[in-house]
Amino acid sequence: MYDYKLLAAMASVIHKGGFDHAAKHLHITQSAVSQRVRQLEEDVGRPLLIRSSPPTPTELGRLLMAHFMKVNLLESELKEQIDPKGPRAFTHLSVAINRDSLALWFIEAMGQFLQDENIVLEVLAEDQELTHEHLKAGRVFGCVSARHTPLQGCQVEKLGTMTFYLTATPDFADKWFTKGVGQKSLLKAPGVIFDDKDHMLHDFLAKKFRITLETPPLHVIPALAEYERFITAGLGYGLLAKSQVEEKFADGSLVDLAPGRNLPLDLYWHSWQLQSEVGAKFTKTLLKHAPPLLR
Repeated sequence: MYDYKLLAAMASVIHKGGFDHAAKHLHITQSAVSQRVRQLEEDVGRPLLIRSSPPTPTELGRLLMAHFMKVNLLESELKEQIDPKGPRAFTHLSVAINRDSLALWFIEAMGQFLQDENIVLEVLAEDQELTHEHLKAGRVFGCVSARHTPLQGCQVEKLGTMTFYLTATPDFADKWFTKGVGQKSLLKAPGVIFDDKDHMLHDFLAKKFRITLETPPLHVIPALAEYERFITAGLGYGLLAKSQVEEKFADGSLVDLAPGRNLPLDLYWHSWQLQSEVGAKFTKTLLKHAPPLLR
């Protein structure tokens, strides 16, 4: 049997991003956190944590963190089964979701479920190409990802497809694309991306216009609402999802810069194969309500 006090210390280091933050979370000294992690490593006889910034688990560390999270969920359910008439405690669930999904469809898909169940949800917002790293590290029990192959010990189901369009205001298009939208004009005009992890625009330009060696001037706007406003204000061109552009294309406030060259993004739900009851309910609800919203 593992000492769960030691596992809790290591989990806090990973989830909070460092020994000092873990110490504050656990209300103990940083030295005590370090001692608990070292003791756990001595107990299993192998390194469990890479002392980077932020610290990351080794392969064995990931397995132990996933185990620790599963045990916590199972214990929460066991308490309700032992005392079904007692006050229902909230169950903590952690998931990783790409920002577009979080902003555009996730709340609509899962809002009623979260109202009906005693769950507090911790969402780690990340690029869709990176959300699975949180699952791999044991930080979450599931993630929405562009990756279609399952991680070891996990299952994967397709949720649907988000479609993105290269768009700008008519005035912006008139200013920068007077001779049409092509390699030269796209490299001269300012584009908009979310952050340095956001590769969607680069991937779009490479796939649809064969722009691979050069990069246009870019606004970096790390907030989804402001990212969209930069485009609708005529400050740059960028990619917006179908639900964001349908009405604007219809009323003429935005134009499709590359008709017939939209970018489909397939999304998948990854989760543990061995799930708690509440985790299984979460997965079932997501698989039921997400696909209609992604058509």
